[in-house]
Amino acid sequence: MPASYRIDRVKRRVTTVGAGTVSWDDIISHMESLAKDPDFQPTFTQLLDFTGVTRVDLNHDQIFELAKRTVFSKGSKRAFVTANAYQYGMSRMFQSYRKMFGTEAIHVFRGLEEAERWLEHKDEPGERAPVPARRA
Repeated sequence: MPASYRIDRVKRRVTTVGAGTVSWDDIISHMESLAKDPDFQPTFTQLLDFTGVTRVDLNHDQIFELAKRTVFSKGSKRAFVTANAYQYGMSRMFQSYRKMFGTEAIHVFRGLEEAERWLEHKDEPGERAPVPARRA
């Protein structure tokens, strides 16, 4: 996955943009780069834009392993934006596993605007993210 990221220290956000094929090695490399970046802080939010990803080359076990790892704090809001139903399902699987490990602040969206609004919204205790509308 040729991935790029931008850190906005003012918004306290990492924006990750993926393109092409997503693989295990690409994701691990991305996580390692973020962790080493002097501008990165684990408490930042993250917007992951997967709308340019054409293939997800991960299996169930790899998604589970990725869910066990994180460079973000448990309270960091992370919004995944997907391009199709397959990516949406894979991202939801990751979200479910992260919830098992104590992170509930991950949500999957079908549009960038909705994801950005959620990231910018200050949650009240117990508040849930909106359920994205289904596409026909």
